[in-house]
Amino acid sequence: MPKGYSGGCSYTDPSPAEHIRRIFALAERFGTAVDFHVDFDLDPEGSDLPTIIAETERLGFEGKVLCGHATKLAAFAPWDLDDMARRLASAGIGVVTLPATDLFLLGRNGGSMAPRGLAPLMQLDRLSVRTAVATNNVLNPFTPYGDANLLGMANLFANVAQLGRDADLERAFRLIGSNPAALLGRRHGVEIGAAADLVLLGASTPVDAVRRIAPILASWKAGAKTDLRA
Repeated sequence: MPKGYSGGCSYTDPSPAEHIRRIFALAERFGTAVDFHVDFDLDPEGSDLPTIIAETERLGFEGKVLCGHATKLAAFAPWDLDDMARRLASAGIGVVTLPATDLFLLGRNGGSMAPRGLAPLMQLDRLSVRTAVATNNVLNPFTPYGDANLLGMANLFANVAQLGRDADLERAFRLIGSNPAALLGRRHGVEIGAAADLVLLGASTPVDAVRRIAPILASWKAGAKTDLRA
């Protein structure tokens, strides 16, 4: 996996296709992967994902592209979603939902039937799209609450996606663990010789951890115990 990312935000540019091409050009020049904030609304029309897919395939960037938000996917008709999911999977493009921000900012004009407005990760995952849950704003105007606890994001996503089965909650746990590690090209799990980056949870299983937002008992970064009070 290349080191570092060239990042773009195509939905803020009046010429999103040119924006996308320039970000890929930067990635080629500096040998980085690519990360876009993209399609951050609930209008199924005008998606930038086809342009990103085309550039990914044209330049051989399969497995090196991430797309954050992608909330337009929540408004796609089922057959259009399946088609887009297959294209994303073929290009190895990852889709990362940001539940706290996406829920707070979108759907404000929905009236009494406000939409949930999250990228449908479970459907994407079933069609082999690389997926993850994350957060990009904490205690700022875009998301004026939170504590950066990704287990809380897994629980929030599970609530909004209406997940109840143990198998689905285990998948929700993977969305903040092994899935993002794979997207970033990093090793995941406890093994001899691996980096000593560990979080010890007060839970017996991943399902239990997601259901209760299990407390963090201790954590280590690069072998050094961190102070949870900081």
